Amino acid sequence: MLPPQIQDFITIFLGIFVEALPFVILGSVVAALFTLFVNERWLLKIMPKNRVFSHMLMPLVGVVFPVCECGNVPVAKRLFYKGLKTSHVLTFLLAAPAFNPIVFLSTFTAFRATPEVIFFRFILTYLIAVIIGILVSYKKDDSEFLTKSFAHDVACYVPEKKTTWQRFLSLVLDDFGFMISGLVIGAIIASGLQNFTPVNLLRDLGNNPILSILVMMTIAFVISICSNVDAFVALSYASRFTTGSVVAFLVFGPMIDVKSLSMLSRVFSKKFLFSIAVIVFLLIFASTLFLNFYIL
Repeated sequence: MLPPQIQDFITIFLGIFVEALPFVILGSVVAALFTLFVNERWLLKIMPKNRVFSHMLMPLVGVVFPVCECGNVPVAKRLFYKGLKTSHVLTFLLAAPAFNPIVFLSTFTAFRATPEVIFFRFILTYLIAVIIGILVSYKKDDSEFLTKSFAHDVACYVPEKKTTWQRFLSLVLDDFGFMISGLVIGAIIASGLQNFTPVNLLRDLGNNPILSILVMMTIAFVISICSNVDAFVALSYASRFTTGSVVAFLVFGPMIDVKSLSMLSRVFSKKFLFSIAVIVFLLIFASTLFLNFYIL
């Protein structure tokens, strides 16, 4: 017989894992299908000329290209190749992991009893991504934001040969591997935190409107869980942490985490990426702190 704490740990871990697993599989298949069969040329045709409206459109592109942060960099590369500006692609990269039909479905499934979490997750993601994109757009020469190697790749781009079903299988397996590893790590940390952290400490952290946000944003940054299933991990904290901190977890993680920074560093210069990460952190912290004190 296992000690009660270990049994509770296993129970919580399996609960998170089993509930999220169908969304891992569904997300992998849908993302691969759209990567292979949806062309980005339509985007250039409908892109508004107005600076504000064009950036307001970019988060919604995630609905058409439903990839999480594991797979949005390849899509972003293709957007660069089609001639979109850095500010537009950055807006897409920040918002797309959340503006994804699979993420809508998983977030609704996890938080249908607390719709305010669903609402604020998507509205904050949208607003922050658009604001940052518009700010970056005022830089005339935005090519300096890119790494030299990536800028060279864009300049010398040659279209790939026609994709095949073998590539589809490869994309599914790659995305599944990324997502399942993140889900396991996230579920282990969530289960461990709830079962092995002293109750008084967990209560003090979770009830503090400031510290709870910082803790949840740190957890989101470290575990780097895929946005397709992060709602189920966030749900495991919802009973012990402030609602604003749960929203912060769901907004910050898909935008900035260890995994996404590693992948984005191949596209953007480190200085630019650091600046964006700091701005994203401050905007999310300030907005969710406002939610904790005045709304939720």
